[in-house]
Amino acid sequence: MLASSSADSRLHIWDLSPQQADKAKKLESRPDGEVEAPELLFAHGGHEAGVSCLAWSDVDDFLMCSVAEDNSLQIWQPSTVFYLADSEGEDEDGEEPLLLPEAVCAELQALAEAAGPALAPEEALVALNGSAPAF
Repeated sequence: MLASSSADSRLHIWDLSPQQADKAKKLESRPDGEVEAPELLFAHGGHEAGVSCLAWSDVDDFLMCSVAEDNSLQIWQPSTVFYLADSEGEDEDGEEPLLLPEAVCAELQALAEAAGPALAPEEALVALNGSAPAF
């Protein structure tokens, strides 16, 4: 799989599996010359500005973290948003963010520190009750 991000605030997860590659090779040899593109598995549109950083988790194969130019940090899985950094205890749907495992929070702290002063980890991450950092 490949994850891509862009200035249009969207992230995409693509299937680049060998089965997809074999399918594309077979199509390339067709007389009509049509080639099938990699399969789009998921499109994430949770950010409001261009996405500047995207990282896969070492803890969970489908857990991702993305940072956008609007200084928002999101932790998500396809079809599931775990945390919206612009909320204090509740996300935009009125639900509380999930408390993440310590290993994931350590990864996020390193990512936030690498992003520089625009994204302070103690401000971007809150615990389930919204009162303390999650790491």
